[in-house]
Amino acid sequence: MIYHMGLAGYLEYVVDDNEIKHGLYSPGVHIPVYSPEEIYARNPDYIVILAWRYADPIISRHQEFLERGGHFIVPIPVPQIV
Repeated sequence: MIYHMGLAGYLEYVVDDNEIKHGLYSPGVHIPVYSPEEIYARNPDYIVILAWRYADPIISRHQEFLERGGHFIVPIPVPQIV
């Protein structure tokens, strides 16, 4: 999705639940990959959920982010801001 939507220049980092990917970089565009704790350390205003099929469980796990005033952007299948 990063490539198809031309998002590379807009993303500072990627968050992934898979511990094996932490400290590495995304393929091709070399965006750093961090653990979900980075969400709370950096407290961004918006997070784009690239793994849109898992949007519901991701949002459920990060209710604290929403309570702090953050928003999730789910771009596919119907764009929405949560």
